[in-house]
Amino acid sequence: MMNFEVEDEIKSLGVQVIFMIVRNIDNNYYGPQLKNLYKDYYQSLLKSDSYEKVTMHQHLVGYRGLHDKIDLNNPNLVASPESIFKMLFKKGKLANINSLVDTYNYISVMDRISIGAHDMNKIVGDVTLKLTNGSERFVPLGSELAEAVSVGEYCYFDSSGEVICRLDCKQCDKTKITKKTNSCLIVLQGNNNVTLNSLLSSAKQLSSLLSEYNKGDIDYSIYIR
Repeated sequence: MMNFEVEDEIKSLGVQVIFMIVRNIDNNYYGPQLKNLYKDYYQSLLKSDSYEKVTMHQHLVGYRGLHDKIDLNNPNLVASPESIFKMLFKKGKLANINSLVDTYNYISVMDRISIGAHDMNKIVGDVTLKLTNGSERFVPLGSELAEAVSVGEYCYFDSSGEVICRLDCKQCDKTKITKKTNSCLIVLQGNNNVTLNSLLSSAKQLSSLLSEYNKGDIDYSIYIR
């Protein structure tokens, strides 16, 4: 059984995390109803909101506050929901990736929270959220080259010592979700402006969508840290 640990230094920053294991996914299947659900929501959002307006939501302000606490000043490192919003309002749409990724991105946008997922079969051992010392290895999604990690970042590690998620911003390439993924670890991360109940509600919405629109016999477990 995979274990999860969040070090006390991270908790003191106001970080709350829910780890969610989802099994028996058929990520090859992507029904038209699901695609239309996302498309309609994003089009409605584009008509009713703006990038400037959505980024002032208290949840997104909270992620920027977390970055301030660790003296992070890197314009390329913003919380994942803010990155998704930036892409959406710039391009007027979001590209379809696969059923699982598009589903958690949808919940991330709706609830303005950071969500990431990792292929369980590619994670080595357990997962720990801890501060970096600057010597860590991190290969971002879509790249073959490692990028430097600063001292004092809160990052998720597997037992190999490799960073599988950098802050609430970037996921690694090693554990990326593909159409072949049949079980995954989903991480929902909050901040001082995101209540634990909000994270739990998002996790339940996510599991409900996966159960309704995925052909697999979905089985999931939730761990609060």
